[in-house]
Amino acid sequence: MERDNKARLYDLQHRMHCAALPLGDKPQEAWDQASTMLNKSIQVLMPWVKVTTKEDMRRQIVDNWAATYGDPNDPEVIERSRQTALALIREANAAIRKSMAG
Repeated sequence: MERDNKARLYDLQHRMHCAALPLGDKPQEAWDQASTMLNKSIQVLMPWVKVTTKEDMRRQIVDNWAATYGDPNDPEVIERSRQTALALIREANAAIRKSMAG
């Protein structure tokens, strides 16, 4: 029962910090606190799961991106990314113009 109560408390705190993200002038602080609460919940409910640090998460995101799209330092990958970004910007601008036209 104590374990369940702890998990509920951390879940509530996590939700409160996430809700505060768009409101405060320190979104990084709210994000960090929300992440801390989520990690505490994970440790209570699944103690066998390794809680990752920000650096671990950043490295995992970079590695996953590289595995999906290629080495971010490769000139060909850079050019493909640039072309994709330009196409997305053109599509977004067209959608905005269309919505403003009526």
